Amino acid sequence: MDRKMKSARTLGVKKLYKYRAFDPSNTKYIETIFRNRELYFPFPSMLNDPFECQFQIKIGDMNNLEYRARHRQWAYEVQKPLNPIVSVQEYFEYYNTISVDTHLAFTKEIRDKTFEIADSKWGIFSLSTDPVNVLMWAHYANNHQGFCLEFDTSNDYFGRAWQVNYIDKINHIDILEINEDDSFNSILTKTNEWSYEKEFRVLSNAQNEVTGLPLQADNVARFPPSTLIGIVFGARMTKDDISKVVGWLDSDYENVKLQKIVLAPDGTLHKTEI
Repeated sequence: MDRKMKSARTLGVKKLYKYRAFDPSNTKYIETIFRNRELYFPFPSMLNDPFECQFQIKIGDMNNLEYRARHRQWAYEVQKPLNPIVSVQEYFEYYNTISVDTHLAFTKEIRDKTFEIADSKWGIFSLSTDPVNVLMWAHYANNHQGFCLEFDTSNDYFGRAWQVNYIDKINHIDILEINEDDSFNSILTKTNEWSYEKEFRVLSNAQNEVTGLPLQADNVARFPPSTLIGIVFGARMTKDDISKVVGWLDSDYENVKLQKIVLAPDGTLHKTEI
């Protein structure tokens, strides 16, 4: 996969939005967004869908002699670096004693280990291209009592957000066809039930392995305040709550545009400046 071709920048997406719930009695984690310029990047296993960012590995027809020969060679290459070192002939003789169920169990171990590696490597900050999505306001901004952050993508931080790919069902990849991109692709893949989110993802760099990505600590990464260009308040957010949020904006946020969601006469949601 050419990852660059699915970034917000290369797709021409100018703005991305983060929906947030708001509880005026407990603003500890909301306030740090503005005061400390901090965003929360959960690991894949911390997301609300337990099957997210995963794929299944399958084994082909082991009764097919050609496939079985390829699988045997693959299995030998996997174990070759391990101790004790055995010859090809010795391993092939051992291979013939292994049941299909044992092969499947080993395949599951590989899948689980692959997910563990990804789960320790990537943090995920989810955004949407749509600031007036009825379901998003209901699900992620406590029924319009929260707000939506508007980020500019003409920078590396949010311009490198990757588009989520929506599919009918979780991918099943043959163990002989799996490659290094499959784990990364799974981080950017969700089932079609979630397509209404129109999601892009900024990935943080939990182990400082990838140059140019946000570096996170304890699932938090700092962002440049200049990238925050707007706040869209929910239709049910009170004037007092709006004033509390606005009070957290210092001189670094002087260009932030303030808007609120209203219901237009035609029944659609719109943003209006306040």
